[in-house]
Amino acid sequence: MEDADQGKEASHGVEGIETSATSEPKVEENVADAESDSNKAEKEVGEEKTDVERESESTVENGTAVGGGPEPMEQDDAAANVTKNDESMADKSHGEKRKRSPSTEHRRDFHHRGHDRKRSRSRSPYKVVEDEDDTFDDALVTLDTYHSDLNLVIDKKRYAAEPFVSDGFALMWAGAKATFGYKDGKICYEVKVVKHLNVSLPDDEVNPHVVRVGWSVAEESLQLGEDPQSYGYGGTAKKSTNCEFVDYGQEFKEGDVITCFLALDSDPIEMSFAKNGEALGVAYSIPKEQLGEKALFPHILTKNCSFEANFGQNKEPFIKLPEGYEDYVFAGDVEIEKRERAAKGPTTRAECEMIMMCGLPGCGKTTWVLNYTAQHRDKYFNVLGTNTVIDKMKVMGLPRRRNYAGRWNVLIDKSTRCLNKLLDVACRRRRNFILDQVG
Repeated sequence: MEDADQGKEASHGVEGIETSATSEPKVEENVADAESDSNKAEKEVGEEKTDVERESESTVENGTAVGGGPEPMEQDDAAANVTKNDESMADKSHGEKRKRSPSTEHRRDFHHRGHDRKRSRSRSPYKVVEDEDDTFDDALVTLDTYHSDLNLVIDKKRYAAEPFVSDGFALMWAGAKATFGYKDGKICYEVKVVKHLNVSLPDDEVNPHVVRVGWSVAEESLQLGEDPQSYGYGGTAKKSTNCEFVDYGQEFKEGDVITCFLALDSDPIEMSFAKNGEALGVAYSIPKEQLGEKALFPHILTKNCSFEANFGQNKEPFIKLPEGYEDYVFAGDVEIEKRERAAKGPTTRAECEMIMMCGLPGCGKTTWVLNYTAQHRDKYFNVLGTNTVIDKMKVMGLPRRRNYAGRWNVLIDKSTRCLNKLLDVACRRRRNFILDQVG
């Protein structure tokens, strides 16, 4: 009889739990019924736990209903309420509280509290220290820190520079233009190849150390000699314009001084060079109408070489001007009214523009960038991406991929590391940028 009565009470208790999961009022009724029968339960069961209590604890600890199936998360609160009511009944029966395992709700609350604490810890803001110097004399003819590659380090006086050479940077060119351009007169400047920097390159890298000097218009890229109105003479004894390389002059290397001459009074315009004071003859004859009203700027491009430029700031030139060129004037000595100042960069970070390209590979992002930069030449966007990095690794104007057959993955890895470094430099410069990189 006692077994039968216990079975009935257990069945009644189970029914109460299942009903409570869907309706709170019925939970209260079932609890009231349970409280009214508490004395009877005490006599029949004594100090032992009822089947209902054991099932209730099992339900809470395992996160499942009495029937054994997983309960939806929304019903945890109802199951917890039933457990609390059963405990209240047991407390009255036994006169003391029982310890029980933490419920799913308690564990969930604990998790949320810990998560909130983690989210409340704010990171310290990333402080960017700018490299720009706003106190520099803007009337001087120097290397232009705005019209220069990010991988070229220009000294404080802005007359000497050297490129990055670690890892993949040893394959890249780095260039800079002067702060002023010219339309009239006979102008000259000097470049001294100070040092061949130590680099680690494959054995098949034919010309690891090269400097290229010359002139270009403001709109052309920093890759001297690779655009239509960009005219260079390099240490490999080649002159180049629009990526067309032709034999000219002599090779030059560490310690040599190259003087660049520009005769703007004649038609055609003439560009000549001299090595260590020895005239090498006319390299370019350009019809004036081809340039129109565009000014020509001194332009220097280097690969793994440090150099120093003399625009006239020195009391004496590096090398005496050759015979027949004594009437040329150093660029810095030309009256400021007869010079044309290169475009200046943004004066504050708030004026800078940053565009980040988004989209699947091959959807036309780079094509859009090329068109956009061509339409907004006045903003001089710096495009950041592995394609741009690799484009600055050309060999005699040819893409690097032709010289890296079978090692393309190695080149991509080097280019990616270079890009990461350039991004770090870019955040400290007041310029306009376009990030054209996927992944």
